[in-house]
Amino acid sequence: MSYKVITKGRLDFGTPKTFDLLVEMYTTRTEQYYKNIVLFKAEEIFNAEAVNVAFNKLIVPVTSRKSIKNTIDLIRLLAGYGTSGEVKMWIMREGELKEFHSFEPVSDRSYILAYKEGCKQLDAKNFEKAAQYFTKAIKKNDEYADAYEKLGTVNQKMGNTKDALTHFKKAAAIHPENIYAQFGAASIYLENEDLENGMVYLNNTIKYSIPHEWQYWTARYFKGCTLVKLGNTSKAEQEFKFFTRKVFDESNPNYQYRRKALYTFGKMLLDKGDTQGASEQFKIARKVANNGDEKMALEIAAYEGYAKFLLGLNGYRTSWQKAAKAGMPEAKKWLQGIDTRTTA
Repeated sequence: MSYKVITKGRLDFGTPKTFDLLVEMYTTRTEQYYKNIVLFKAEEIFNAEAVNVAFNKLIVPVTSRKSIKNTIDLIRLLAGYGTSGEVKMWIMREGELKEFHSFEPVSDRSYILAYKEGCKQLDAKNFEKAAQYFTKAIKKNDEYADAYEKLGTVNQKMGNTKDALTHFKKAAAIHPENIYAQFGAASIYLENEDLENGMVYLNNTIKYSIPHEWQYWTARYFKGCTLVKLGNTSKAEQEFKFFTRKVFDESNPNYQYRRKALYTFGKMLLDKGDTQGASEQFKIARKVANNGDEKMALEIAAYEGYAKFLLGLNGYRTSWQKAAKAGMPEAKKWLQGIDTRTTA
């Protein structure tokens, strides 16, 4: 039975001495204990200059389940000596996700313990306490990218967006592959209508993530929205086309954007004369839960009705009337056009 294993991330080791020890340990175990039945050789993943082990979106076709298990054991061993970072592994079979593993440092270093306590406080929404622990971790290790990123998250939740942006950018500068920091910085720039800088960090989020991570798709959605604001509708259309082809279940953070993306993409298709394509997008959008946004629901139904009208189909007037009553100017215009034709 064949598998596809995707591995990304890195683990930092702090000192060259620890790094050399782990290279030797990894090599010895690979050769003697695991008989070379592993996914990665030491020279493929260890970086002496960065003093870390890095998996740069490595995709490996696998037929031996044993090689996957052995590699998981080795990465877990490395995590025990790590000072920061995270490694993620997705195990796929026939296009379906079968397993997901995450590996983070588990040592008893004071800054790691402070970081983990900060994460607990963050999860409990004790933001001020969380900030204290993340700050403590950074004081012990001023290159701790993950702690800067979490401190950015805490400040953003408390409304301190200026400090949050500073911490997100610091984390991204130390470790560009930290997609949480990249997207955090992007979200603040976009909130402040700094579209150019926001686009830089959105592109970084996409660059360093993979489609199995929710940030990848969220960044693509916001990139589409930002391109619309920048007047680049052709590239925006590509992003919405890509995003709308992906189906998210309601537990996925991107589900909340699906209806708006379908609606926006539908209007783009309508503008370029693809009425049938637009009609299909509006139909799908109408079936997505509206989460209480009745105004958008009426607009989508009205645009679906307009597509029907252009295609020579019936069943559009009621949706226009409801939307017009709610204040939608396009629906009022369409109704007026119909009434004028009828009068004539």
